[in-house]
Amino acid sequence: MKHFLAILFSFFGTFLCAQSYFNNIERQTQGGPDASIMVTDTGYIVLGQSTLDLRQTDIGFFDLKGQLLKAYSYLDTNISDFNNCGKCFQKIGNHFYAAKTNFYSSDSTTVLFWQLNDTLGVVKELTYSEFESFIPNVRSMSFDTDSTFIATGYLYREETSSNRFKYDLWVARFDTAFNVLWERRFEDNFPGLNNGYRGTDLVIDAYGSVLVTGEGRVLDNGSQTFLYYALAARLNRQSGNLHWLKEFRGPEGSYFLHALDEGNGTYRFAETQMLSLFPNTTRADSTQIRFGLLDTAGTIVWD
Repeated sequence: MKHFLAILFSFFGTFLCAQSYFNNIERQTQGGPDASIMVTDTGYIVLGQSTLDLRQTDIGFFDLKGQLLKAYSYLDTNISDFNNCGKCFQKIGNHFYAAKTNFYSSDSTTVLFWQLNDTLGVVKELTYSEFESFIPNVRSMSFDTDSTFIATGYLYREETSSNRFKYDLWVARFDTAFNVLWERRFEDNFPGLNNGYRGTDLVIDAYGSVLVTGEGRVLDNGSQTFLYYALAARLNRQSGNLHWLKEFRGPEGSYFLHALDEGNGTYRFAETQMLSLFPNTTRADSTQIRFGLLDTAGTIVWD
């Protein structure tokens, strides 16, 4: 037994020593929030907003040890600021695709879709500004075929009669020429309160549909705190028709639901659940992560 333990220790000691760890900070590129990362066989590609100029997009190529190999920068002089879509950096064939939301006033935006070649030169771009008089903010996109992709986010909408501001769930399908194939928006079930639905993630499943996930939030005017809840919607990929849209609410509120398709009629999910809130603020005092399984009918199998 002693000899076995010695051999086992020797094996794992050698294994652990062979691991490669690195911690590298690159201060010249990708300093803004929601940076996108793509893992390749030879390293990493990171796309994000520059900290030197908020109008500038930086793209950096890194090796497997995190060393910067080359960098590209694109300055958009027509904007003052933008939100990078951290889940919108994709590569299909020989082209890269990316998206970001340009802000030209407090809640006025345009979505900029990019197609770049393998040397990151811009091949095509589309400034997409309006859907049914509302302005989308893109948060995630994923290709469902080699020539079509689905994007999700939310639409800002102001209710002038009630002096409320709302966010509606936005889902759209585009081809690689950035033609809109279908587009949908969904309003929340709290028309008299501020805020609403926000799409933040999506998964292309094996059943001909797309599962869009995210969060809902409404403002409780009495306590001046937000009620948070998780959100999921399943749509037909070809037509955009809605199968179902469901809200998932924990004891104190859950939000930011994310899912993966298991391929057997279920989605594995994780969500953040608030346990308590600071009084009169919107920040969580403590949270926990919940894991579970959701079926294609939107029923929670276990949690």
